[in-house]
Parts: sequence; C-alpha cells; structure tokens
Amino acid sequence: MKLFTLCNQCQKEISVSARAMTRPEMALRKGSSLALQCKYCGHKDHYHLNRIMATESKAALLTAVAVLLIGTPLAFYFMQDFIFRSINIYFIAALAITISIPSVIYAIMRKEQQNAVRQFNRYPIKE
Repeated sequence: MKLFTLCNQCQKEISVSARAMTRPEMALRKGSSLALQCKYCGHKDHYHLNRIMATESKAALLTAVAVLLIGTPLAFYFMQDFIFRSINIYFIAALAITISIPSVIYAIMRKEQQNAVRQFNRYPIKE
C-alpha cells in the first residue's frame, strides 16, 4: 500500500512513509497532522491525516504479476512429464491444482492490497 497526499502549492503527489494500516493507527503513532515537504517545489506544510490517501502499491502488483507469469510456466514445465504419463483423472486434477497455485497466490496478493487500501481510506479521524 502506498500513502500519499497532494501538495498545497503545486498539487503534485507527496509520498508518505508509514507502517500504519489505518488512519487511527497512524494518528496514534504520528499525531493528527504530518509536516511534509514537497520534493518538486520545496513547499513545507502540515497536512491533516484525512488528506492522506492510500493506493495499491505498484511494487506489490508487479511482484504478484511476476509470480503469475513466471510461476505458472515453471510449474507446468516441472510437472509436464507427470501430466502426460498418467491417465488417472484424480492425478491429473491434483496436478492441475498444483499448476494453478501461482494464480491463487496472485489473487491473494491482489485482494490483500485492495483490502489494505480500502481499510485505510474508509476511516477518517476526527479533527
């Protein structure tokens, strides 16, 4: 999850580094406002936590896509001898499930990112 706000001066994105999963948790750790400096125009200002927004992290999304795009062909490559040797339907079903594991990992990582973003953005703090 990536946290950011917009600069009051130039309206460019200012990244916020924090490990908090929700605004109330962030308020407990850092207070109700943050002193931030824009890296584009150099403007320093205090920003209330309700102005901090969360979005999905591109790094986490790229990791999930890499697991999907690299893991599925690798799983198929290592399992192809077993797939084409057996006629037993249960064995083939078990192998198909094994090959689909990277897709499941991708779906879980994506869902966790979406839940974290939704959780952070859902709860504003009182001013």
